[in-house]
Amino acid sequence: SEAERIVQKAKFIFEENKYSFIPMEAVARSVGLDYQLFRRIFKDYTGLPPYQYFLQIKINKAKTLLREQRYTVKEVAHMLAFENQYYFSRLFKRKTGICPSLWQSERAIS
Repeated sequence: SEAERIVQKAKFIFEENKYSFIPMEAVARSVGLDYQLFRRIFKDYTGLPPYQYFLQIKINKAKTLLREQRYTVKEVAHMLAFENQYYFSRLFKRKTGICPSLWQSERAIS
């Protein structure tokens, strides 16, 4: 369907840009829609607004990077283009229920 094509293209753009910031309006333009229509189609199809979906991709990548133990929380926040490590830490905890430093240290034990 057309909605599926739009959503798949947007998901690809999100994956390709997880290490940077990309305005949702730019994603909407990339799939040929105005932002409001894009947001509605994306949310209807995935259950999440596009920006929340994009943040989830970034948080999932952060989990992997933190688990590898090669990077600090600050480095991961910077790599994934969060405005600062404090915003990243609050968001990570809100999305996962655990702060990133604890996620990292618990993964070191297991």
